Amino acid sequence: MSEVSEVSEVSEVSEVQTVSVVRAESRVERNTYRIVRNEQIADGIFELILDAPDIAAVATSGQFVNLYLPDGAMLLPRPISIAGADADTGAVSLIYAVVGAGTRVLSLLRPTSVSTTTLTHASGIHFGTNMIEAMGPLGTGFFDYKGSLLTFGDLSKESFLDQNTARADAHGKTTVVLIGGGVGIPPLFFAAQKLRDAYGSEIEITAFLGYRNAPWLDERFVQICDAVHTISESLDNLSEVSPVVDSPSLRLGQAPIESANGGSRVVRASQTGNVIDLLDAWRDEIFTTQKEPSPLCSSLCSSLCPTLALSCGPKPMLAAAAAWCARNDIPLRVSLEERMGCGYGACAGCTTKTQSLNDPEKPQNGSDGPIIDGVIKKKVCRHGPVFWAGEVVW
Repeated sequence: MSEVSEVSEVSEVSEVQTVSVVRAESRVERNTYRIVRNEQIADGIFELILDAPDIAAVATSGQFVNLYLPDGAMLLPRPISIAGADADTGAVSLIYAVVGAGTRVLSLLRPTSVSTTTLTHASGIHFGTNMIEAMGPLGTGFFDYKGSLLTFGDLSKESFLDQNTARADAHGKTTVVLIGGGVGIPPLFFAAQKLRDAYGSEIEITAFLGYRNAPWLDERFVQICDAVHTISESLDNLSEVSPVVDSPSLRLGQAPIESANGGSRVVRASQTGNVIDLLDAWRDEIFTTQKEPSPLCSSLCSSLCPTLALSCGPKPMLAAAAAWCARNDIPLRVSLEERMGCGYGACAGCTTKTQSLNDPEKPQNGSDGPIIDGVIKKKVCRHGPVFWAGEVVW
């Protein structure tokens, strides 16, 4: 994917500032979008759906959108990861947790038929509730590199798959593992949806999802994934259950997407824990049931190895996932959570420490320097938020 330029252009149109972020091949602009829905889907968790055809048409999984609260309710924008985008309807889904004043104001916005409808924030600010300014899509996504599962370079998809048979499973399928925690879970659904759309039944997707309390997005993963493993930090006795798909569809006005494989296996843990516990249990199950060499054994890595893992969630979880995948020889892409300023590379408010991989199969964004004590500082909003796990200095 083209990188976001550090230079921003500011122009005044009818006394309203329009900020454009210049990319090598495209321009991302700050525009006003209609709010289709903004509803609570779990305790403290909201889903905002925007009518944003220009964003939906080009968004890739792992990217985010900057939201600018009405009437300057907050100085800085709120970066929210894209949880889904439908180019046909123009719908863009953003799922967020109410954790502070900014997201609290965001949760008050509602779609209305009259643009003059207003709410009063505690600060005394009055603002309309059916429109919001946003800029996106921003950042580098999970598959925004040459040779990824969704960018085949100069090869056809078939030729690309033929060259990756060393990491195909026993049925000849590409396999992808999703590792998510908290509000880091929704972007992984978008990744799963993109993979399923591209590969159909020729890919196997397994999700490992960790929640603080009760699960709140499993039903959507059931529609896309072959298996969904769920665990809670506070609730135990989550037994194995049959999937029930009753969540609202992102494809507005249409029925929910049907599972590509006729129904997923949903495993809910019987005790509290985190996603690493789920991964360990999965690995142990494979060790005890697989007659062939384990797909997770680095010393006997065979045609059963997962092709790729994707992870999004709190940084401690990402670091643990990175260590787990390194032990099991699974390439991992991680989406970092960092406080951002501008959100498009003009400031240095979201730098993170990285290192060079020197691996042609894992191309990195940004320059290779300056290197200070072996560390290269990169901007999460511009070079990320998705990086190879091995390039992040944990």
